[in-house]
Amino acid sequence: MTRKRWEWKKEAKRSLQGHYGIMILSMFVTYAASMAASTLTERFFPESGTLTYILSLLFAFVVSVILTLFSAGYDRMNLMLARREEVTLKDLWYFWKNGSDRVLTAGFVMTALNYISLIPNWLFHRMVEAPKLSAAMTELSDAGIRTAVLRYQTNELWSLMASVALQTLLFLPFAMVYYLLVDHPEMGGLEALKNSAKMIGRKMWKLLLLHISFLPLILAATFLTLGLGLIWVVPYMNMTVTEFYRDLNGEFPPHDQYFYEKYVPEQPVNTVLLNEGEEEPSEKGEQ
Repeated sequence: MTRKRWEWKKEAKRSLQGHYGIMILSMFVTYAASMAASTLTERFFPESGTLTYILSLLFAFVVSVILTLFSAGYDRMNLMLARREEVTLKDLWYFWKNGSDRVLTAGFVMTALNYISLIPNWLFHRMVEAPKLSAAMTELSDAGIRTAVLRYQTNELWSLMASVALQTLLFLPFAMVYYLLVDHPEMGGLEALKNSAKMIGRKMWKLLLLHISFLPLILAATFLTLGLGLIWVVPYMNMTVTEFYRDLNGEFPPHDQYFYEKYVPEQPVNTVLLNEGEEEPSEKGEQ
């Protein structure tokens, strides 16, 4: 890699200039599809009970896998903008017609990892604290109930943080999977997952620090603008990760060239996909 965090962010801003509208609209379409899926799950499985709960989870899992086609399309749009290509809303549906099997294979694994990351919060909510809170509501005084509710909320926050931390560790190695599927139409979903982990390798901590660096913006957008600022922050974050991929892919010129000129190699480097026997560029000289 040849760039630093601030350079990825600066290039991301340049890539989004004049294109925030289409990326925000694409984000809302993806969000609307996810909300529609949640509504369908609640409508199809309105009753409580163990069997109904399991069926609702399975239904939600299948729908989540299908919706990864939108995620892959959104990443493709980011990559196109970063390479100074024009995009339209129909590009969001690209993988519904092109290589959907590859995306769904990778999406199945990614969705499974997401469900695994929710286990700490699920165990807390359904098997530990929820029964305690239910008992407290019938046995304690008003003051005792308030204390129980406060303890429940505090513990739930900790369990949620544990799930987020686990999700981050599980997802980071595979953050480049959809970009690889865009750049390599011949690559299968499982192969893309493996190459993503190999491509990131020891650079995972840089990607982690990149995500952490957005926390102040996320908090400000959440509490100071009642969440409206996230409409700007989320596309900016996604595009910065795209620039991170481009740096891994060797798409930036050496520092002695003007950094922000249009620079896209005729063939992406993808050092993890070098033919056997070729020497991988060193940390100082990789492009």
